[in-house]
Amino acid sequence: MVSLARFLASRAPATGATYRKALEYVPLVTVGRRDLGAVDWTALDYPALCRIREIMATRYEPTTVNRTLSAARSFARQLARDHVITRERCAELLEVEGLPAEWKPLRTGRALSSDEQGKLLAAAALETKEPLLYQAIVALALAGGLRRAEIAAVMSTGLADLNQRTGALLVRHGKGRKRREVFISGRGLGVLRAFTASGGARALSPDAVGRALARLGRHADIEHFTPHDCRRTVASTLIDKKVDLPTVAAILGHASVRQTAEYDRRGEDRLRDAALDPWARP
Repeated sequence: MVSLARFLASRAPATGATYRKALEYVPLVTVGRRDLGAVDWTALDYPALCRIREIMATRYEPTTVNRTLSAARSFARQLARDHVITRERCAELLEVEGLPAEWKPLRTGRALSSDEQGKLLAAAALETKEPLLYQAIVALALAGGLRRAEIAAVMSTGLADLNQRTGALLVRHGKGRKRREVFISGRGLGVLRAFTASGGARALSPDAVGRALARLGRHADIEHFTPHDCRRTVASTLIDKKVDLPTVAAILGHASVRQTAEYDRRGEDRLRDAALDPWARP
């Protein structure tokens, strides 16, 4: 789109890259992929941008939402200058307000039960094409708590950074270019050993990892979940096992324990178990 190219080119390279990344959230929440060309920007109006804000508010921090809204408002000015949208439409888009910094969304997502996790791995083993690949993806998601992009990155190396003896996996390309070490044991480690023995590297994109997990979820006939729900599952399981929050944060690659605490999806059972009877006899 000419207007988009003109808009990004009018900024300094670093600023243009920031605007592009922010605008990519629009197609991500509307069509499910970071493809700026998949959006009909001429149809972007006040209700549509408000709806995007509402969807993003359930998934991302206020700073991320507001950065996207700011980029969309700036782009609206370019669209108006290019006579792609009317000045009136532009004025309406400029009125879409951001989220307050202290705004907190209701928790979204869920944790998979032990039964669901078992069904997911069983469904992977039944895949007719590359079952070890699917099993490895499940193991990395549910035993390692890796993000989609991290799974894609380690699979592209054929798990070259996995210590076959100890189960230590070096995640080189974490969020924010941070490295961390994750230990995988038991059945998950057995799956990864079998995959590496089968011959190695697979070129996968983060979206391909997401599609693989969605496919397995359908085949296993379990309730809808997202790849990020696998990370919530890992966090909830570890917290339930009394693993301290700093350790869980280190496993998941979180910058703060506050973010890790937000991943707890153990539900009301944890509150019921914590109920105090001060008059109970010891």
